[in-house]
Amino acid sequence: MNETTTGQGQADKSAAPHDDATAIRAGILFAEQDDANLRCTDQWFSWLLLLEWLVGIVFALTISPTTWAGKIAETHVHVWAAIFLGGGIARRLLE
Repeated sequence: MNETTTGQGQADKSAAPHDDATAIRAGILFAEQDDANLRCTDQWFSWLLLLEWLVGIVFALTISPTTWAGKIAETHVHVWAAIFLGGGIARRLLE
């Protein structure tokens, strides 16, 4: 389809030269763009993870922050888990 006849039945391919240097440069450009895209995606998911952790703490504090054992009210274990366990997991994943 990209061939044109130049006279006596000879076919001329596209005018753009295709050599090894062009292929190498294209590979380098693709790798740079791919790396930039992956880094941007990682950054978005890092912010999303931090937001999820904070929302988990807010939910743990607002839905049922205390547990009752007789007349004594204590902070429920899921509040501490949301703060420390969730924070530890988020910190480990963001390193």
